[in-house]
Amino acid sequence: MKKSFVDINTIGTNFRAEVLASKLIESGSNAEKLLIVRHRGDRKEVSKDIDKVKYQYSEFDMMEYLYIYTNRHSIYDSLPEGLFHQTSSYGRTRSTESIIHEIKEQRGKELSIRKFFQPFEIAIDKLLIDAQAYEQKYDKAHFYRNLTDILKDYWNILKYLTTGQALLFIKIIPILEHTSADFDLMAKIMTVILDCPIGIRQGEKSRMKMDTQNCVKLKDWRLGINSVLGNDVEYAQPDLIVNVGPVSLQQMRLFESGCNNNLILKELINLMIPFNRNTIVRYQTNKSETRFRLSGEGHTAYLGINTTL
Repeated sequence: MKKSFVDINTIGTNFRAEVLASKLIESGSNAEKLLIVRHRGDRKEVSKDIDKVKYQYSEFDMMEYLYIYTNRHSIYDSLPEGLFHQTSSYGRTRSTESIIHEIKEQRGKELSIRKFFQPFEIAIDKLLIDAQAYEQKYDKAHFYRNLTDILKDYWNILKYLTTGQALLFIKIIPILEHTSADFDLMAKIMTVILDCPIGIRQGEKSRMKMDTQNCVKLKDWRLGINSVLGNDVEYAQPDLIVNVGPVSLQQMRLFESGCNNNLILKELINLMIPFNRNTIVRYQTNKSETRFRLSGEGHTAYLGINTTL
């Protein structure tokens, strides 16, 4: 039984056939049972792109297909006239019957030639449909990763972010350069992306142990340039303390070494905190979930984080 669609377009719309086809395929229609047919090329300039949409049986395999008829020129229409068959010059001496017969014969040849080009038109239409489907995924960035996949080669952090987190980060990229001196803004960005409380404050100046193996010879010493008094040296800037929490134990597991949130936090620190600032990360769990426990199967105890004495 043949089924037909209501009018796809309204007076204020003009959807293209490949857009409709990509939407139908996205909603579950079989791409192999959908055909775009160049139907009325002579109406291209005065009509909408889609002429009609309906189910009907193919004369080739007697299978039901969804046909999208368009007001477009076919490949045949763009070729020089008479390329595949000779046009007739009607003389006065010819009878009406012979002229009608020849017209029917020429139309039959034209129909055969149009069918010859249909596989090429189907291949072109498939490319257009695939291009539309690919483009529409950019418009639905909350559901597809096409946009983030393009940028992940330039921003390594995108490899660890979910689609929603990645879109937030992409919107934040323009203001990253302004965060190095604004600890509150820096903490808010980390809080939004990691979906847990983050606080950043200045601490004391740390001291860095010197590697005795790299000591210069006595004759080459330059105090304050390549040597210092003692075995350590003080950082020029105060430490930055990054406080994560309070969070639940389930969230805390995501910050274990090698886990997703741990990798994201490291990337955010590298991107936003100046390289000359020493960073110390501290974790805090909800007090209601903090109690004494030992490490066991499926659980690692960290003193001061998820276990207390």
